[in-house]
Amino acid sequence: MKKFLSVLFLLFILAFPLFSRTSRKEIPVLTEENQTEAFENVLGSAVRIQGNGYYGSGSVFEIKKDEIIVVTNRHVAEHFDEEGYVTFFYGGECHGSVLGCSDTADIGFISVDLDGLEKQEREQLREVGKRKNAYDNLNKNTCFFIVDIASDISNPEICQGAVVEKEKFLPEYGTVMLYGDGGAVPGMSGSGIFDNCGNYIGTLSGATDRYEIAGVPLPTVLSEYEKIKNPDSHDGMNRDLHS
Repeated sequence: MKKFLSVLFLLFILAFPLFSRTSRKEIPVLTEENQTEAFENVLGSAVRIQGNGYYGSGSVFEIKKDEIIVVTNRHVAEHFDEEGYVTFFYGGECHGSVLGCSDTADIGFISVDLDGLEKQEREQLREVGKRKNAYDNLNKNTCFFIVDIASDISNPEICQGAVVEKEKFLPEYGTVMLYGDGGAVPGMSGSGIFDNCGNYIGTLSGATDRYEIAGVPLPTVLSEYEKIKNPDSHDGMNRDLHS
């Protein structure tokens, strides 16, 4: 049986086109596909996550008045301890805490206090564009890309791929996943998956040596985040992994 490997990495082993309407805090989304430009646009959302000797990746999911919410994998967030920190694409670092993780999907969220960032740093950040219609329009062979910010944060790389099935049940995860052709390297667990206009369509969970990737699809990410924001109305969520 093929085996998807998480691309979390143990640190001590390695070391002007038209835009669609968007808020000032969101990634500018192109109206026509342009992977090179979309890649540059999404860098403002890309983060590296380090904790307990491991590192992975994530994306700025929501920018609030006093905090930033970062989306990543559950298997990344589970290693985020009191000494853990998030590194933004421009090199700035900030401590945070785990907001919550799903019991059913490989997804977790980290809260970063904005008090740790200067105003000019905050202004460089962008949250991913969570457009359900862009996800709904995905088809077989729709091209996507993933940002590799973990290998060298000063020189992010692009990993390309294409959708095979946007919702495929994978026994390795026990749930429906975004399944595609594509590559990934250690440290990319939790990276955002984007279409060639810059729309966020999911979060990378793992990859195989057969050039396959699996990611948590956007609808799952959205529903799990709602459960965390409204814990009293949902079961199966771990609100505090440090208790």
